[in-house]
Amino acid sequence: MTRKHVEFIQSADVEHKPWVVNGLLKGAQTQILSFDTETGASTEIVKWTHNWESSSGYFNCDVEVFVLSGQLRIGQLRLGRYTYGFIPEGVLH
Repeated sequence: MTRKHVEFIQSADVEHKPWVVNGLLKGAQTQILSFDTETGASTEIVKWTHNWESSSGYFNCDVEVFVLSGQLRIGQLRLGRYTYGFIPEGVLH
């Protein structure tokens, strides 16, 4: 089954879960807004701890990030509030 079409979602009603990604520091929480069971693609709100950062590396899928508040550093990529970042699969970040 593919990802269900969602017109509107109230994020306050979505359960918080630990966000776990192999190779990245722990300490974040996620709310999964949608998930595609065939591809594993998802849309999530992730809340990192203050000053969370990651060293350079590779993702095994395309990653899109939109920062709602604060700042985020992933390798050389630095994003601030209301900025968007795209990291293609297999590209050093």
